[in-house]
Order: sequence, then structure tokens, then C-alpha cells
Amino acid sequence: MRTHLIFFILVIFSLSFASIIWTLPLGFSSQKTNAVTTKPVLFDNNLVFTSQEGYVYMVSPSSGKSLWTKSIGGYPKQPVIFEGNVVVASSNGNIVSYKKDGLAKWNISAGGYVYGLAVGDKLYATTSKGVIAIDKAGNIEMLYNLSKATYTAPATNGKYIIFGTGDILVAIRPNKQIEWTKQISAFWKSNPVIDAGMIFIGALDNNLYAFDIGDGFFRWKVETKGWVMSTPYAKDGNIYFGSNDGYIYSVEEADGKLRWKVATKEAVQSTPIMGSMGGKDAIFAGSNDNTLYAIDDQTGKVLWKQPTKGWVNSPILIGKAVIFGSHDGTIYSVSTERACTIEYPEPDSLVAYKEIYVKGKAFSEYGNARAYVRVNEGGWEEVQVENESWNYLLDPNLYPFGLVRVECKINDPLSEEKAPYTSLSIVRTENAPNEKMNVVFPSSVQEGKEFNVSVLDEKGIPVINFEATFQGKTYKGSGQVVIKAVSGGSGQKLVISKPGFNTTTLNMDVSTGTGGVWVTIGIVVVALAAVLGYYKIIMKK
Repeated sequence: MRTHLIFFILVIFSLSFASIIWTLPLGFSSQKTNAVTTKPVLFDNNLVFTSQEGYVYMVSPSSGKSLWTKSIGGYPKQPVIFEGNVVVASSNGNIVSYKKDGLAKWNISAGGYVYGLAVGDKLYATTSKGVIAIDKAGNIEMLYNLSKATYTAPATNGKYIIFGTGDILVAIRPNKQIEWTKQISAFWKSNPVIDAGMIFIGALDNNLYAFDIGDGFFRWKVETKGWVMSTPYAKDGNIYFGSNDGYIYSVEEADGKLRWKVATKEAVQSTPIMGSMGGKDAIFAGSNDNTLYAIDDQTGKVLWKQPTKGWVNSPILIGKAVIFGSHDGTIYSVSTERACTIEYPEPDSLVAYKEIYVKGKAFSEYGNARAYVRVNEGGWEEVQVENESWNYLLDPNLYPFGLVRVECKINDPLSEEKAPYTSLSIVRTENAPNEKMNVVFPSSVQEGKEFNVSVLDEKGIPVINFEATFQGKTYKGSGQVVIKAVSGGSGQKLVISKPGFNTTTLNMDVSTGTGGVWVTIGIVVVALAAVLGYYKIIMKK
């Protein structure tokens, strides 16, 4: 019963949230969660999302209030803005143009599966029937008639319409003329992106490709160790994308040279975006490890992480907030002004008696960030911040068995974070196994002399606040302790103990001071005997 209670608590509280402005759960229907499946689109100063249950939502970015909800059915694709309305297509063939009030300006059927949309002079759609153009009245024209093939979503710069079909990249003109084709590899979810006269697209041969848009000339490719299903993002001469190998990549647009890559725990299939986190230029990207990452664009170091309970899709930056949807069926808005993050331990970690260092980062776009930590809603304690990092010694023995919740917040010259704060939930359990200690000590020492004992955990980290008992006296140390041998003898017991660790008992030999005297006397006697013998030999001669 107790185990079930702890599990129930974890399901609700075990996430490490940052400074959340608001959340909007989309509720349940036939599925366990109504997963958010696309990147939000800014429309009439509000945001439009879609979900895998076939719904379209308009949401206020300031309050998180749902303004209207419409059902389009099927599996909705990425919304686009066309002729002052937001247009959403679905896998069931429906393509709907919604006005600001949520009413449909037009609703048409593509006659087959829709893969995606692109906006130029007309609206372009890739479908299972081919590539079509749609005018502002909703009239359809066939541009590229190749059915029974899979497609990527299209992209256009007005002069060309670019799309992948099967393993071929195609460039056509709005007048239906095929400009060029390029056989590469099978495509799936990565859609072409046009920037600086080039096309960037990921493929299932684990590569991101770059081609000239005018003639399809191959420029470069970047090889990863997984399918590239992420649609790339181009910004300031760099390309950002994710791979199913679990990495987020930044490469130079001109030649594909790697700038940095950051590991996550699962595939990265979202589209990154540039923004600011605590005053630093940051790349935001969602991962299938249920986390949104903010990465320092200059160094490639992770600045901040926001866990959820489902895959994280492509985010958008609005003012001082990053807004994104998750497969857990929730839309999140999180502040980017300041952040107190908790990086260790992992959520849901089990602890028993051993103290742990809770570690995190603290930074603010207003500078001079001060960090505070509290446990189980107790009093706030300030922690020292050095190079934007902090740590806090948590003694689980001060808290009952069950949930232990750690929170942190930032105070800067302008303001401080408000609730809800960054939080991390771990579980204190009496059933967690003890760890072993590695003790470094001399096997023999001399009576009356001091000696050092070092104590490390299984990872080689110094153990803090341990006790060493020797010859009836107890010593306390952290990492190391100095002990004095009071009396001599063999088989002396050195006992190292600490809650959360197996007690270690060691044997030591202590040589006595008199033993040293007798050795000296013995040496003198031998020397005198030698001299006396030598004298007798001389006298005989």
C-alpha cells in the first residue's frame, strides 16, 4: 500500500519545473493524453496549436486561456498563415482556413492524405494524390501528379516549390515546370528549409543535406548516427537540427562544419529555435526524452532544462516566455528572464540515509543572481553561486520516509521568481541499498604517530561526515581524517561508518616505541661484539 502511495505521488509531483507562467492541459478523449503535435503559430496576437486527437486550439499567450477549439479530424499538420487566416490540414484530407473567431472561411478536401503546407503566392500542399496549389478562395489546382508516393511538407521561396517524395528531392515552378530532381535517400518527417539560396533537409540515411536551390547542386552533408527526422532551423549563418541519435546539432551554413552538439537521452525530432535564456543567446529544442533544452549558442553547454511527462515538440518564443506543447497533452509557458535549475539528482531518485549534494545553475538577464533553496516547503536558505553554479547539502535523515521536495528560486536586482518555483521530487525510502566505501589507509603505523585515512564512495567521490573509530576514540571527517595511534599491537580494528553506507572494519598493526629501542640495543650489542672480536684477533697477532 505504501509503495502504491509513493508511486501515485511521483506521478503527480516528480517533475522539475522551472518558472512556469501558465499551463493548459488539453484533457482526455479516446487516448490517454491529447498530445500536442505541432509547433505553435502566432495568429492575430494569439497562438494556434493542434493535437493528435484532431483538434485545433487558439490560446492566449499571456494567460494560457483557450479562446476557441475546433475539430478537423485525422492527424493535423503544421498550421500556416495564408491571406490573413490560419490554415490547418489533416491526414484525412481536410484543409480548413479559420478566421480569427474560429469560423471557417473555406473547408475543402484534398482527396487524399495531406503531408503538409507551404505559403507563397498561393497555398501549396503535398498530398497522396500529388502536389496541389490552393488560391485564396479555396480552389485547387494540380501541380505535380505523382500518386501512391510519400511526401514531405513543401517549402517555397516564391520562385520554386521544393519537396521530397520517396527518396527524391524535387524542385518545381508554380507553372508546373520541373526544374530539377535529386535522388538522395528516403525522407520522412524532416521538411525542406530554404535559406541563403540553399535547401536543407534531413534523411533516413542519418544525414542532413544542403543543396543549391537553383540547380540542386550538392553542397555538403552532415552525418549523424540516427535518422534525421527533425526539420532544420536556419539562423545567422548557422543550421540547427536534431537526430534520432539523441543529439542536437549546430553546424555552419556555408560548409556544414560542426559548431557543437549536445546529447539528450532520446531522439530529437523537433525543430530548434533561437531565443534568450537569462540574458544569454540560447537555442531551444525539444527531445523525446520529455525535456525542453536551452543551450548556450556560443559554447554548446546546456543552460536549462524543462521536464514534462511526454515528448516535447517545437517551441516558440513570445516576449519573455518560451511556449511549447508536449505529448503529455499540456501546453507550457515558461519564463526566460531568469532561471534556477536543478541538475542533480534525477527526478524520482531514491535516497535512504546518505547525504547528497543537490546541484544546479542560477542566472538572470539582469545579472547578480542569488539562489535560494528550501526542502518540503521549509525556510529558504541562500546557497553560494559561483560561475552560475550552486550546490546544497541535503541530509535525508532530517526528513521522514516518503516524498522529499526540493525547490529553488532566483533573486536579482530587478525582482525575484514567484511560485511555482523550480522543484525536484525525490523519495526517501528505508529499502534503498547501502553503498560501499573505498578506504585508503596504511596497513601499519607506529605508536604515538598520526596517520591519514581517506574515504571515497563507489564513484570515487569523497564521503562527507563519516566516523572513524580507532582504539576507543571516534574521529569525524569529510573525505579524509587524521588519526593518532595511542597504543601498539597487531590486529587493531579501524571502523569506518556512515548512514547509507556499509560499515567497513579494517585490521591495522601498530608497532610500539619499545620495539624500536630493543632493535637499537641489538644493533649496538652486535657492533660491540664485532669490535671486541676484532680486538682479540689483533692481540693474538
